[in-house]
Amino acid sequence: MRSSGPPKPFNMRRIRTFAEAAPRLILLTGLALLTAAVSLLIGPGVSWDEVWSQVPGSTAALILWELRLPRAVTALLVGAGLAGSGAVVQGMLRNPLAGPEVLGISAGAGTGALVLLTWSGWPWGSSGLTLGALTGAGLTALVILRLATVERRTSLTGVLLAGMALSSLLAGITTLILTLHRETQVGRYLFWLVGSLENRRWEQVTLLLPCTVVALVLMVTFAGRLNILALGETTARTLGLRVQPLKLLLLAAVVLATGAAVAVSGAIGFLGLLVPHMVRLVWGQDARWFVPLSALAGAGFLVLADALVRLVFSPFEVPVGIFTALLGAPFFLVLLVRHQRREGGR
Repeated sequence: MRSSGPPKPFNMRRIRTFAEAAPRLILLTGLALLTAAVSLLIGPGVSWDEVWSQVPGSTAALILWELRLPRAVTALLVGAGLAGSGAVVQGMLRNPLAGPEVLGISAGAGTGALVLLTWSGWPWGSSGLTLGALTGAGLTALVILRLATVERRTSLTGVLLAGMALSSLLAGITTLILTLHRETQVGRYLFWLVGSLENRRWEQVTLLLPCTVVALVLMVTFAGRLNILALGETTARTLGLRVQPLKLLLLAAVVLATGAAVAVSGAIGFLGLLVPHMVRLVWGQDARWFVPLSALAGAGFLVLADALVRLVFSPFEVPVGIFTALLGAPFFLVLLVRHQRREGGR
């Protein structure tokens, strides 16, 4: 039987300096952009010859610039926002099982969007969807943090339990609202909620871009302080870290990125859990590099997932959220079993 001891700090053996991190950052950026470029050619109507010699106003130009390019850009932004959020949440809670989906933040964004559109009269796909999603995600995050914080200390177990409880409550509220809607509205909402990038336009990119950029800048700027927070809140305060303001700031960034992503693409499940964990296994979890690497990996992963779904299931349009759920749910169960065995061996 091993003794439990204080929580171990981040494992920083793989990447220690910017010189070591830079090649990985460049590699992931290049792979994400290359995958996005290739994804533009998946499907009928566009070929390499038409890309290089297309005539303005032609069908190929319309498909490329008005349909596939905004879809690829949306996938890059949503993937970066969700994976970066997952990395930050895992760093804040020092728990690899955490993520915006597991904590209920994504569910809060979906419910908030539905509630606002139901009673406001705003048309579907407007900026009201983003406002509702951000409001729902923000309120959910604040309630979770309030329920799990006692005497300025946040219980990790309390956060997870509060997140699961709120997710169930929000699912009930969503189901109740849907039962009062017309059948056509229910179908449209459910297709959006499972996570889809179909028919995304530059209007959605315009709404998503500023939210994601601001959120990622905040995450990357303050990511290094997660290394201090990983030593424990008491030790972090002793070292001069203002724990609660840091949590609120990073939580605001997570809410901004997750809410905007859900508003544009729906709740693409488990991406914020799966991608950061894979980055951690490959390159360690020094938060200075763990957060930006996760964001870049998430961008490339979602573009690749969307391209694979379109390629495999053509001519049918299968929501990419179904694909990520089929990958992420078993992965989460494996992590949970490993975590339980590790705790049981202490």
